Order: sequence, then structure tokens, then C-alpha cells
Amino acid sequence: MLDALVISLQRVCGDDAHPSSMCLCHFFAAKTARPAVQPKHAPWITDDVFNCNWNASARGSHPCVAVTAALLVTVPEDARPRMGTVTLPQWSEPQRRGSVGAAVVGVVVCGRLALLVLVLVLVLVLVLVLVVLLLLLLLLLLLVVLVVLLLLLLLLLLLLLLLLLVVVVVVVVVVVVLLLLLLVLVLVLVLVVLVLVLVLVLVVRLGLVLCLAGSPETPLRSEETPQEIEYINGIRADPSRIDLYKKLGSSLYDRGALAESAKIYEDRTVLRALISSGFSSVGQERWHDCGPGSPAPHL
Repeated sequence: MLDALVISLQRVCGDDAHPSSMCLCHFFAAKTARPAVQPKHAPWITDDVFNCNWNASARGSHPCVAVTAALLVTVPEDARPRMGTVTLPQWSEPQRRGSVGAAVVGVVVCGRLALLVLVLVLVLVLVLVLVVLLLLLLLLLLLVVLVVLLLLLLLLLLLLLLLLLVVVVVVVVVVVVLLLLLLVLVLVLVLVVLVLVLVLVLVVRLGLVLCLAGSPETPLRSEETPQEIEYINGIRADPSRIDLYKKLGSSLYDRGALAESAKIYEDRTVLRALISSGFSSVGQERWHDCGPGSPAPHL
């Protein structure tokens, strides 16, 4: 309220040439006659405030001083500034008229502007702080998300490595098992081959024995002669006489082995070999050798 009154005074009484200036000062002067002012209500207003009349300008007093004092009287006591007893300055120079109101208004306006600027600066600083805090919070949240993603990636890599290790172990086990199976198969094949070789050797040996028994050097007849039948029947009837053949001299064949084979297996081929090597009948003496493979003289 006081600020509005001061601004009104500045606008109206600031210029003495204004036609309504004197009328307004006269109006407020009539309203605020000295008897109406109680010292207990306005102890901070002195007599110097009311030294304003229509000839005050001649004495150097500005007419707006009285108007100001009259306006201040209307302000409630609890809202008045506690400045104590004040004495408003007297203006002796005309060019300084109206400077008090302008200074007061300037101070008030500058103070309010300064307060407004301070409030705006504080608000701006608070907003900036909030924005920075929000950005920091977002940055922290982003950092947490990145850390979580990194941990998940590491976990995924560990799982992949574990899976790769399992695959490698499985492959190694399978390869080892296959190699073992292959080795067993090779061993079995080797054993089979060895058995076949042994069987083949035995067969070959037996074949060689049989071939040696029936070689071209000892020509055999396709049909059994009465002498062969006699030899066969003699050995069957008296196998002990086979010892006779063991005592006979050397010839192309080992007669003992041949006779033993004939005794055991009754091999006609062996008997043919014995007959062809110089014997006419069982129990008789040896004739004479006519050379390897030559038959007896009576043959």
C-alpha cells in the first residue's frame, strides 16, 4: 500500500508545472490538518513535515513533502517503518525537486528487481542442480544397465565355453572309443588272419606231405593191384608187421614214417609209395633199389 502511494506521489507531484500538482497537494493538506494528527499515532512525523503550504516553494520546501506526510499518516502503525524520528530534507535548489520520491521509488524498484533477479537466479540454479542430478541419476542407471549387460554377456560367454568344453570332451571320448573299437577290430582281424595263416600252413604242409607221397617220381597206378591189396590186408591183419618196414634200408622216403602213417590212417597212397619203393609183399625181404622211384623188378 505504501509503495503504491509513493508511486502516485512521484507521478503527480514530481513535476511542479503539472496543473493538478498543486490541487492534489492542497487536497491532502486540507485532509491532514495539524489538529488531526495525534503524536501517539505518528510519533515519527515531526513538525518539519508540515511546513508545507502554498508559499512553501518560496522557502525552499517541496509541496509534495506535506502530501507524503499525509499519506504516511494513513498507513497502519504496524506496517510503518520503524525509523524513529525522521526529518525530511529541505530542497533549496529547484533542480533537486522531486528527487526524493524518485530515489525512494528507484531504491524500492531496484530492491524488488534485485530480489526478483536473485529469486530467478536461485530458481535457475535449483533447476540446473535438479537437471544435473537427474542426468547423474540417468547416467548411473545407464551404468548399472551396462554393468548388468556386461555380466550377462560374461555369463553367456562362460556358458558357451562350458558347452564348447562339453562338446570337446564328448568328441574326444567318442574318438577314443572309436579308436579303441578300431584297435580291437584290428586285433581281431590280425588274430583271424593268423588263424587263417596257421590253418593255411597246416593245409599246405598236409598238402605237401600228400604231394610228396604222390609225387611224379613215384608213379602210382590208378587202380589197386593185387600186391597193394595184399599190403593193405597184411597191415590190417597184423599191424605189428609194420615194424618190418622200419628196418629196411634207406630210400627216397622215410619208410618208418610212411609205415606209421599207413598203420594209423591206412593210407593207400602211403602203401603205394611203399610198394613202389621196392617191396613185393608184406614180410618178404627187400629186393633191391633200382633208383628213386623205380618199381620192384617183378612190378
